[in-house]
Amino acid sequence: MVQTIKSKIQKMSNKFSIEIIEAPMTNTKQQTTVQEHITWLKEQLQECIDGSYSDGWISAYKLAIRHAEIMLEEERLRAINLYYQYEKYAMITESVIMTFGQFYKQTYGGGEQ
Repeated sequence: MVQTIKSKIQKMSNKFSIEIIEAPMTNTKQQTTVQEHITWLKEQLQECIDGSYSDGWISAYKLAIRHAEIMLEEERLRAINLYYQYEKYAMITESVIMTFGQFYKQTYGGGEQ
């Protein structure tokens, strides 16, 4: 069963604790953060339409949705490229092969910039 993990952060003293809550998803595909953001933007757009907001607000949400959809496609292409790079690395390496996580960290710096 596919599950999403929601993190609940509670401030305790000067430290943070993280409580992991697992909840079943309503569909069989896990959404990326960008997909979740697009869904939220579309909900906000519908609220603007239903609430008779100005054309400026509606146009701004439409533009934001279009931008997020472009980002989603770029995210998809990066994931495909990363997988291709790892497969290529695994085929040509004759020594100990890094795990995918190690390869990701070496390739993208593990989120460090």
